[in-house]
Amino acid sequence: MKLSNMSKEEAKEKDTTTEEEKAGDKAGEASKEESKEEPKEEPKKESKEEESTEEKESKDDDEKDKTNGDGTQRPSKRARKSAEAFQPVDFTIRDIGVKIYNGRGVQLSQIEAIRENIDSYKDSSYEIAMAHKFLYSYRGKIPHKVKKGDILSFSGYLTPEEKGEDEDARERDDNDNEKKMSVKAFKLKLPEIKNLCDMFDVDRSKNPTKEDLIDRLLDFLGTPDEKLTKSFAKQKSKSEKISKKEPASTKKEKNEKKEKDSGKDGTIIKGKMPTDKQLRKWVQAYVRCFDLDKATTKHAIVTASDKFGTDLTSKKARIKEMLAEEM
Repeated sequence: MKLSNMSKEEAKEKDTTTEEEKAGDKAGEASKEESKEEPKEEPKKESKEEESTEEKESKDDDEKDKTNGDGTQRPSKRARKSAEAFQPVDFTIRDIGVKIYNGRGVQLSQIEAIRENIDSYKDSSYEIAMAHKFLYSYRGKIPHKVKKGDILSFSGYLTPEEKGEDEDARERDDNDNEKKMSVKAFKLKLPEIKNLCDMFDVDRSKNPTKEDLIDRLLDFLGTPDEKLTKSFAKQKSKSEKISKKEPASTKKEKNEKKEKDSGKDGTIIKGKMPTDKQLRKWVQAYVRCFDLDKATTKHAIVTASDKFGTDLTSKKARIKEMLAEEM
């Protein structure tokens, strides 16, 4: 019985000790938390107070620096740099113009047939846009209203010839320009090439191939000239037909005039190559005037050149043959 009572008392004592320990632990934790919170709050207050005092002092110093001794405003020594604001790139397509260079031919506006063909198209038509893009290489957007004017101002993709320039360099430049245009032409379809030929009045008769059409087109656009157009060829053929129907009397008069101008009637014209008839007449006179035993072919050619006013070295064989015949 005593043992049992003793064990109960010991158990109670242990319970009381554990409760006291738990209470002590809680008190210790609370004291720790207070100790942690207290030092954190105090330095913050101190730091804020220190910062405020330092700011006040720095402001006072700045104000002293900005003012002179008499209280007037002192000009600041340091200037604030201005920062450039970012400006994004503008990717909108703007209207541009093409550079028109002088070519080796005449402007297309001076050829009546081409001017009429271009005027028959609308400014916004596909044919005008295609022709403009073919003649001028550019990037961007061109207003429709200026395309016709640019096309009519075109005078050839071959640059004008200059006196004293290197012929080899000129030939290389011409070949390079022609290659560039041919590359662009071969990228087009056959109907588009036919449209260009019709617009620029280039003949496309006799069922030509694509290469033939491109050759004809580039020959004209290299040095534009009215004589290379289809309309000019038609007018020429008409005039030739009319001339064939002229009366015989007018033809005879024209032939006589031509013979007189060319010297075929026997009259000698200085500076022109003589005809066989004139040369034969001179050889006969030469044989009568000079001793053929002493005269040479060289002497005869020099004498004939002086007589006709032109170099007759190319007629040496013919003069020699005539001299032999007259002897």
